[in-house]
Amino acid sequence: SELSVDEWATYSRRLLEQNDKDAIAVMKYLQEERGLNLNTIAFFGVGIKDERFFDKEHNNFVIENCVTFPWLVDYGQEPLSKNRLIRMKLRSIKNKKNMRLDAKGGPWGFFGLSAHKLIQPDVKFVILTEGEYDAMAIYQATGYPAISLPNGASSLHHSLVEQLNNAYECIYLWFDNDESGIAATQKFAKKIGMNKCRFIRNCDHWPKSIKDANDALRHGLDLSLAIAQAESPRHDKIVNFAEFRNIIFHELRNPHAYGGTQCESLPGLMKKLRGFRRGELTLLTGHTGGGKTTLASQISIGIADQGINTLWGSFEVKITK
Repeated sequence: SELSVDEWATYSRRLLEQNDKDAIAVMKYLQEERGLNLNTIAFFGVGIKDERFFDKEHNNFVIENCVTFPWLVDYGQEPLSKNRLIRMKLRSIKNKKNMRLDAKGGPWGFFGLSAHKLIQPDVKFVILTEGEYDAMAIYQATGYPAISLPNGASSLHHSLVEQLNNAYECIYLWFDNDESGIAATQKFAKKIGMNKCRFIRNCDHWPKSIKDANDALRHGLDLSLAIAQAESPRHDKIVNFAEFRNIIFHELRNPHAYGGTQCESLPGLMKKLRGFRRGELTLLTGHTGGGKTTLASQISIGIADQGINTLWGSFEVKITK
């Protein structure tokens, strides 16, 4: 079921009015940890809500302060109060893994889209980011319209592709400066349309530790320069020498960004393999009775403990084993 705009406005007012210690703590986090100013916070309509999460370590529930990110659907030139709140993301300021979508099973939307269309209805381009803080950082630093994906770089629902294509003529993609972010840039550009997309990368002189737009803002870097250097996508099967060299150089400079899924119970092996990376095949070989199945079982358990699906094909080993 849909949430009411009044409910969202309550969370936003609570944050802005600063009448309780939790609201003060969230505002301090947004301003000091994320580098966001009051105007940006108010523009995007973020708020505060206390939410309950399960603490696996202590086997109990905890209440944590969360930032609320509204997904609004606009009605053209209507006031923001008449917009429709279709869903809201909540993210804890204590543990970023504690995240929730409210209401469950609702439609997908973009964070920030309605606010930009209200004050910049004629702008024909937008910057699409992985995270909410990145979109807020770009708008604060440049004034350019920036919106964020609802679920990071993992997916882009077809209904959202239609929204983008109907609202904008050019879409800039600024995703995280890591392997998954670079891969998602190509994947989403194909969905949206290569001819409509531009890719934004970190500037060459930026520190290699800069992961995203919010990092760049907090380090006082010029975000508009990165946007000005945005490139048009090329066909994914055509790679020139300079481009191939840059890809290898990036991996050499950022080895940790290209690590794969880890098995914490085998630190020595993981140090050599750097984890199990998407698109790669790891082959275990050895003599009969050498421990191949035992090692594979241990790896499977370590990966499954992280909530990752693991498939076993039992061709020689009995199913009960």
